[in-house]
Amino acid sequence: MPFGMHGWNPFMWLYGLTALRYLAGLASPLLAGYGVVLLARDRRSLPRGLRALLLAGVVAGVVLTVLRFTPVGADMQAWWLD
Repeated sequence: MPFGMHGWNPFMWLYGLTALRYLAGLASPLLAGYGVVLLARDRRSLPRGLRALLLAGVVAGVVLTVLRFTPVGADMQAWWLD
């Protein structure tokens, strides 16, 4: 990595964010599915704020999964796997 591996290096932040995006993309279909099950099953018992947070997580998981199959997501995945 250019300029070393430390917090002042902007490339390190880019690499870290891309790594988290890639790892979240692997687990997001499973987590989104589980979130939908929780939302459907425990809709009445969950507080409103928790329901909104869970719904936001499901939407983010679906968006990340869809983005992996776009040209931009494919380029980022190829960059990560290199």
